[in-house]
This record gives sequence, structure tokens and C-alpha cells, in this order.
Amino acid sequence: MALTKVSRGLLSTGIVDNSNATAITLNADESATFAGSVIMQGATTTIGNAAANTNVGLVLNGVASKAQRIAFNEGATNRWMLGQGAASETSAFELYNAGGVIVLSVDRTSNVSTFAAGAVFNEGSYDSDFRVESNGNANMLFVDAGNDKVILGGSSQDSAGTLTFNSGTGLIRHSTSAGTAKDHLLYSISGVNNGFQTTVDTSNNITYKFHTGGNALAASFGTTESVFNENSLDRDFRVESNTNAHALFLDAGNDVLTLGYNARNGAFVDKAATGFQIGTPGVDDNGGQIFMAQSAAQNAWKSILSCHDANATGALIFLHAVRTGDQNRSGAMMIRYAYNQAFTIMSQSLQNMIVELRVSSNVLQYRITTGGPYTVSLQIMANG
Repeated sequence: MALTKVSRGLLSTGIVDNSNATAITLNADESATFAGSVIMQGATTTIGNAAANTNVGLVLNGVASKAQRIAFNEGATNRWMLGQGAASETSAFELYNAGGVIVLSVDRTSNVSTFAAGAVFNEGSYDSDFRVESNGNANMLFVDAGNDKVILGGSSQDSAGTLTFNSGTGLIRHSTSAGTAKDHLLYSISGVNNGFQTTVDTSNNITYKFHTGGNALAASFGTTESVFNENSLDRDFRVESNTNAHALFLDAGNDVLTLGYNARNGAFVDKAATGFQIGTPGVDDNGGQIFMAQSAAQNAWKSILSCHDANATGALIFLHAVRTGDQNRSGAMMIRYAYNQAFTIMSQSLQNMIVELRVSSNVLQYRITTGGPYTVSLQIMANG
């Protein structure tokens, strides 16, 4: 039996309808249909009376262009809303603060949740993990509550492909799968491939790389070698001792390695040939040694160092020359120079070659007059 129409109203239940329209329809399946709003004014209102094996539900069955929602209000202030508004509205769920401002909303189209005033998870400090899943990783972000760890890419600290921050010790661990060559850029500036990087080969050997501006490799430390200035830039290398800021100094722009001094001495005019300098050799109250390698064509005057020809220069020169290609001509000389073109050949051994010496515009020079060219090695001790 069903009551299909109430023409005027049911005052005893608090439902009033002054028109002839149907207010309530009671169907034979014990369901009720309300044509207008339902207002519950009791202190406690119970919908449904659950029993074993019985489902209880509240269904709002509307159309897409109309609002269908359950809203909880306090006077004129919204508290929370479940459902959706008209077609122009996108929220499926909204939660309001004490001022009636939305602090949480869920978009019914994109399923995106928006927190307008922050969010706190696990406020009670329980051993309850927090997990965020990406399209291909079920543990893209994982908070291990019991172990106080934040893990990216996995649910355990050392699983392959994970980055872990241990809040107890401040440790950051990056674990990756073995046996696969790959690069890991650990720190960089946005839009520029520089910073600190590790590279792993298929044998699990790790190389640590440090990049500077322009993606220039400043230094790398690997299993078989350590390299500085891989990109051949004008970038000096310096090692400081306890008392000397330039105990070891590589002058990159001038291609000179020095011990104990911060630059190649200007007395050595053939800068392209200077390779290694010990101390501060020269003719201006300095002392030390310098090593040079030169290529000398036949009859070409080659410069050794500048001098003060009117005063004591105090240079001792070791010269060794070998003809390039067949080594058929070679020779060695030990030469001392004092001043006023006073060369003293202290010792020499020449095979099928002739060496001449001179001073030209205060520059000590030599030339080999026999058929060349020659590869020449020079060691100079110069003290002012």
C-alpha cells in the first residue's frame, strides 16, 4: 500500500504545503520522496537504523545542471558542504573555517584537493606512515613515521632509486640500483648544468664531479684518476702550505708549474717554453731554478733570460740539444754568465754541432749553426 498524494499538508509531522502539489510520496518499497526541502530541528536526528547485513545510505539523485549537495551551516555561516553545486561550480567537497572561508575544497572535475590554509597530518604523533603515489611509483613520497625518515622514490631507506633524509642524524642518503651507468646531478643552478654531480659506471665505480659557471668541469675524483680543469680553461691551481700560500702553483694561462711562487718570473722572456719553476729565480734579488723546453731551428737565435748587463747577473745555464728526428747531432753545455757579455763555458760536450752565445738588448741568447732543427732542454739557476 502507498500514499501517493497529500493535497494540502501534514501538519502533525511539521510539513506544510499550501498548494495542491505533491509534498510527500510514500512508495510500497518503504521509500519516501520529498518534493521540497527537509528541515530537521531536533537535537539529534537519525537517518536509518542499521541492522546486520543491511546497508544504510543517503542518496541525492539530481541532474548535472542543478546543485545536489548536503551542506552544514551555522546560522548564515557555512561550515562544510558535500556534493556539488550547479554546472558552473566545480567543488565536490568544501570545508570552511570559523569565519566561513573555504580552507579545503575538492574539484569534482580534476579531483585536485586545495588546502587554502595549510595541512597537518598525524597531529597525534602516531606510528602512521604518509604516502604520496605518482603515476608510476606507489611511494613517490613516503614518510616513515616509526623511523623518522622522509624517503623519495621508495618505502625503505636503501631501496634502489631512493633519496632518504634521516631526521635523527641529519643524514641524506641516495641509493641507486647497481650495474647501470648513469649520471646523478645532486646540486645545480636552475637552467645551468653545474654544481656537484656523481657518475656511476657499469662496474659501480663512482666519479665525483664539480662544475662551475658555463658547465665547466673544475675537478673530478674517480677510481683511476683525479682531474682538475678538464675543459682547459684559464683556471689556476694552488696548494697552500703552512707558511706559503703558493707552495704549489699551476699558472694555467701561462702553462707554468711553480713551486713556492705565485707567477712565472718575468726575467724569462720565452714564456711559451717555460714549464717548471722552483722558487723565484731571476736577476732581481731572487733565487731559484727554472726548466724550459724549446724547439730551435738552424741559425735561429733563442732567448734564455733577460739580464742586467751593467751589473752582476749571476746565471748558471745547463743546455742540452738533440737534433729532431734522427738524433744524429747532440750536445750539452754548462754555461755561467756574469755581466758585460762575459760568458764562461764551464763544460761542454758537442757532437757534430756548434753553439754560439750572445747578449741582445739585455737578453741572453744561443743559436745552433749546424743543420737542425733541435729539441733543446734548459735548466737555469739565476740569482740576483
